[in-house]
Amino acid sequence: MIGVVAVTAAGRTMAQRLADAWPGAVTVHSGPAADQLTAAWGTADAIVCFLATGAAVRLAAPLLAGNDLTRVTPEDQAILLNQEAIAVDQDSKGVQGHRVSAEGPLEVWAKPLADGSEAVGLFSRSGNFPVKVNFKDIGFTGSVHVRDLWAHKDLGSFESEFTAQVPRHGAVMIRAWK
Repeated sequence: MIGVVAVTAAGRTMAQRLADAWPGAVTVHSGPAADQLTAAWGTADAIVCFLATGAAVRLAAPLLAGNDLTRVTPEDQAILLNQEAIAVDQDSKGVQGHRVSAEGPLEVWAKPLADGSEAVGLFSRSGNFPVKVNFKDIGFTGSVHVRDLWAHKDLGSFESEFTAQVPRHGAVMIRAWK
């Protein structure tokens, strides 16, 4: 049995196509990703997720690419081969991320990592907005080190919070540690 988790309209369309192509072999789980992955986790032999690029922070699941690998753009290749993002997804702690805050179209998700750091995803579902994570919300106080996992760049130490400008329908992915 293949469990397909779909959280967007496009993902639901693709999931339904898979289910139609393989009747009886595919179960579609649609709705909030965390809830649906929990449902799929114990019942499926494999799980396919249709999610955004920030999914590594939210979920503890295999990374699967559903695109034509013979036509990968340099931008897509950079996303698919980002070792720091893959390390978050494949972290040995195996803990799924959780939503830390949500305000309108803005969300902050965090995922505890085996080394004691936290992977943090800052998301904007509409518009170009500053998105903030309060370190106390992810278990840290005082000065916290921050690294941008997409840019592969240490951003320095910050007191109490970190704010990043997040593009429309975009994500910023950081790692925070003491």
